[in-house]
Amino acid sequence: MSERLESRSLWAALKLGYTYETLGRDDFEVAQTFFNSLVRKTFPHVGVDPAIDFVAGDFPLPYRSWEMASARTYAVREVADAVVEKILGNTGFGVRFRDLSADAAAAGAR
Repeated sequence: MSERLESRSLWAALKLGYTYETLGRDDFEVAQTFFNSLVRKTFPHVGVDPAIDFVAGDFPLPYRSWEMASARTYAVREVADAVVEKILGNTGFGVRFRDLSADAAAAGAR
């Protein structure tokens, strides 16, 4: 980056690009902290500059319509074959199970 290293507009653009790369990760907060540490090494400052620093309010729930993670809950009394089969069927895996019912039965028995 040479002489552009201290360009705040460049860092603002880097922050935006980095945002797209870190969303959806389970460790996005760690990734943002890492980015902030690079900003602090480049621009030693007191306080926060929201143009170049990640701040807590950047991604209030529901993350400005970017899906961070999805979760599905199942209300069950026991983990039976049918429950396991439904859960496995809802995963959205790109490859089919060879024998979903048998796999669910084996998992349910376990």
